[in-house]
Amino acid sequence: MSFCFRVLPALAATLLASATLIPATAEACDARALKSELNSASPHTAGSVYKRLAACNAASAKSLAKATFSRLLPGESANEAAIAAIGAGAGDVVAAWVDSQQSDERARTIKALGKACGNDPAVATFFVDTHSRLGEQFWSQRWHAGLRTCRTPPIQSLLAQAVSKKWRDSTQFSSVVEIFARNLGAQALPTLERLATSGDDEQALLIVGVFPDAAGVGSMDGTNQEAATAAAESIVKLAPELDIKSLEQARISLQALDATPKADALASVRYKDALQANGTLRWGVIAVETATCKNGKTQLGLHGGVAVEPGKKWADQVETPIRAAIEASWPLELAAKCKGTQNIEVLVSNAPLKDDAAFAEWKKSEWKTLTKRDNDKLREFEGTELQLP
Repeated sequence: MSFCFRVLPALAATLLASATLIPATAEACDARALKSELNSASPHTAGSVYKRLAACNAASAKSLAKATFSRLLPGESANEAAIAAIGAGAGDVVAAWVDSQQSDERARTIKALGKACGNDPAVATFFVDTHSRLGEQFWSQRWHAGLRTCRTPPIQSLLAQAVSKKWRDSTQFSSVVEIFARNLGAQALPTLERLATSGDDEQALLIVGVFPDAAGVGSMDGTNQEAATAAAESIVKLAPELDIKSLEQARISLQALDATPKADALASVRYKDALQANGTLRWGVIAVETATCKNGKTQLGLHGGVAVEPGKKWADQVETPIRAAIEASWPLELAAKCKGTQNIEVLVSNAPLKDDAAFAEWKKSEWKTLTKRDNDKLREFEGTELQLP
């Protein structure tokens, strides 16, 4: 008997604790109370209440979705409610609510849904269903902007089909291709290569600019180095088939991919018409030496010559090394001889020159203007060939 008395107090304590927990649990998920709270909530607070109701009772949330979203104002809590409603099976209501928004509000809502898409299969399905319902408007209303990180097979299939069709609006096409590249990463590269060579020059220019997106350049997660290496190799492979504008964009894309040596090497492709048999490029150079002598008179010295480099410099990269080579190799002594001061200008041809005839023509054109400058004495020099690193 004494044993029973020792057990009963412990049992009573357990029952008391259980009795205490039951009302708290019921209160945390009281669908009836949440429905009542939702009915009286303001348009600003209804979203958070709806989210709690959906977590408590999906069927109730689905039945009240239309009434709730008809008065819900766009915003963070409303976006969370939209995700909850999609999970509760009220995606059609959410789609209609998004459709009713102004373009800037719609963009923010789609962005929020996109963040949830990759981790919520219901939201991913919602995007696919919305495309089926809207058709072309899915793209014109920029629903695809929410798909950057939604890497589910149905979404990636949707994007792959989209970039492979003909587009009348190049701006829309550009936007869709960028999302496609961001989403699929390195897997997008074969398609990008095909698109760069299957359309016109305008399409090639657009596609070459998208390769860094496939490597995640500028994304929150940062650049994927493996994808960046593959993207750079793809661009180099495409280079011989690109026109001048696309080659210049290819250089920019390679620099963004941290592949500067490859970007520099494209100079030999960009200037292929002037490429020498040994792979070098020859640039026309003129040094203009203006000396103000001690006696107040001005002497003008014109030095003309050629700078040779290994085919790895673009037009905006040659002036600095050419200036250094001139200072090291060409005698600029007019000011020293007349005990005065000097100013040195360096002129470089806009592009490499194919041969001596091209150099002579360029020099003649520049010389004609330079010799008209005011001076008391003009001297002309032939500079030795400059070798650039």
